[in-house]
Amino acid sequence: MTVKCIVIVPLGKIYIQETITLGKYVFFCRKEFDPEPYDRFSDFDCEYVQFEEDLNYKDLLRLNKTFDHNDYVINKCLSIAEHALDLVRYSHSSFKVREFTPNPAGQMNDGFFSVNIIPMGKTHLKPFKLSGISRPISVSNNWLGPQVDGFCAPAISYLSFIYSNDINNEIANSVVSALRSCRQSFYSIGSESQFLNLVFTLDGLVDPEWSGWKHRTYIAALLSKGSSDAFEKKLEMYDMLYTDVRNKLVHEGKDFYQFDVDPDESCEAMFSYIKDVIDLIASKTFNSKSEMKDYAIDLLRKPEYIAKYTNVINVVSALRGKDPQIPTW
Repeated sequence: MTVKCIVIVPLGKIYIQETITLGKYVFFCRKEFDPEPYDRFSDFDCEYVQFEEDLNYKDLLRLNKTFDHNDYVINKCLSIAEHALDLVRYSHSSFKVREFTPNPAGQMNDGFFSVNIIPMGKTHLKPFKLSGISRPISVSNNWLGPQVDGFCAPAISYLSFIYSNDINNEIANSVVSALRSCRQSFYSIGSESQFLNLVFTLDGLVDPEWSGWKHRTYIAALLSKGSSDAFEKKLEMYDMLYTDVRNKLVHEGKDFYQFDVDPDESCEAMFSYIKDVIDLIASKTFNSKSEMKDYAIDLLRKPEYIAKYTNVINVVSALRGKDPQIPTW
């Protein structure tokens, strides 16, 4: 049995001057900017996200009995609230400007995590104000965080439909997983782990069945937006990041300081590729990964694409002293 509840989670290191609604989530501005502060369901002075969620009745009954159970419910609410912040990070955050990353949902300045739960409808349950050190280790932005005046990033409406459960299919689930993984990269310590996680995230999103140049041409086709010129540039860049950076980090134990590439630029490039694929999924309304693969293969069979990847592979292989392995689609 579940109870529909209003869940309120405070947000830190984010600046919202006007309340914004996106799908199931309402991002409330700071109280000082709210023209109707008496309508707020929470006494948080800071920004917070509010949404409705079905919570387990037994879980609510057991609240305030033990710290462990409180932490369990807090963390469940935080996980849902993080999906809202995934939309913020998708549209406003950057690995090149780390200060545009909000703090994890619910994290207060003293290290505690807070959540308000208001049961809806006819119930004997009263509102709950929960707070605790539900996560013993976390991270915090040492700067200001993003200023969020609205959401206008590509595919943002599509993402809001996913999180509101208006779109629910195989590829939508992969998108949710990808954005969660991007979140983990933003809060990971170390450029190497951030970058590698983003590489694995992109692979998980596009689900390549191939290795070598087939793998790289497939991903570049998805990133090309139907342009063979863009495909050529994406293939060159992605191959460099995968072969000269990813492979050496994984197989040779290298660190970024040993490469002539900027780690933040590298992470941002991978993040942008993930967002490009999500934008493609939204614009083409793919329902499954097989549809996405068919789209990419159709592009890779076009003469202009064949000419582009044949040229790139020949040039790169010559520079590396290897025999070119031209894939066929």
